Amino acid sequence: MKRYSIRDGMGVVRLQERGIQVGIVTREKTPIVTRRAEKLKITLLYEGATDKLMVLREVAGKTGLDSASIAFIGDDVNDLEVLEEVGLSASPRDAVPAVLSKVHYVCSRSGGNGAFREFADFILEAQGHRKEPLL
Repeated sequence: MKRYSIRDGMGVVRLQERGIQVGIVTREKTPIVTRRAEKLKITLLYEGATDKLMVLREVAGKTGLDSASIAFIGDDVNDLEVLEEVGLSASPRDAVPAVLSKVHYVCSRSGGNGAFREFADFILEAQGHRKEPLL
C-alpha cells in the first residue's frame, strides 16, 4: 500500500510556484507513482531506480545544478548515498536510524503524513518566503 498526503501535494505545488523543480526518485515502479507525478506535473520522475546516486547525477546534469544545490528527502538505507551527496538532506521522523543520523533535517511528521510538505515549507522559509500553516 502506498500512502500520500494531500499536504505533501500542496508542498510540491508551493515549490513549483516559486520556480523550484520537484522530482521523484523511487525504487518502486507502480502506476500509483506515475499517476501521482502526472497529477502534480512532476517531470523529473525516476521509477525503478536501483542506483539513486546515478540518478542524482543525471538530474544535476539535466537541470544544470550541482549536487550542493539539490535537496533530497529519503527514509531508508538505499537513500544514504544521495543524502550524503546533496546540499540539503531530510528524512521523515519514521526513517531508519541510519538515515536519521545522517540528514540535516528530521521532519516532525512521518512519511505519507505531511513530511514532504514540512520539508518544502522548511526550504521556502529558508529562502525568505512567508511561512504558511499546514492545511
